Amino acid sequence: MKKISFLFIAFLTISFSGFSQNSEPIKNADGVGKYTLNLLKNFENTSEEEFVNSLMTTEDIIKFAEKVADTAVGNNLKKEITKMGATKYYSRVAEVYHDLKEKGKEYGIVWKDIAYVDFTYELRDKKGIKGIEGALVFSCKGTKYKVKTDALYDGDAYLPIIVRKLYKKDDD
Repeated sequence: MKKISFLFIAFLTISFSGFSQNSEPIKNADGVGKYTLNLLKNFENTSEEEFVNSLMTTEDIIKFAEKVADTAVGNNLKKEITKMGATKYYSRVAEVYHDLKEKGKEYGIVWKDIAYVDFTYELRDKKGIKGIEGALVFSCKGTKYKVKTDALYDGDAYLPIIVRKLYKKDDD
């Protein structure tokens, strides 16, 4: 398991995913932050199923793994996601959806009123699997919040796989 990419490890622990087949390709890393902000701005009216389908699905992850199948990590990724299955994957993503909903309610976030503050990220390349680990900071009612978001890069576009861990941001 140590050879599996940073993104896959994060994916297995909590993934919040399902790359929408209808969305425009995200051509640059900054676009992942904008995509995440738009996803959250519509969060109040987003069902669990819509949320899951707004990022990479198990089928998308398998297709991605096939693109990088010449790497041990790609082969492990395909094997693990196939073993996990769509139902278990959906359950994990749905759990993250409900965690975000609950935390947003606790903080009194009005999702449609959130405003972009910053998006930072680190480019990653682990054994042939490329992507980013990012953090979106947004504000609501004068308070800053942060969510983590990651995306894989397939050579043409960034594919968001995770939006997780909502918390109040301490001013640095």
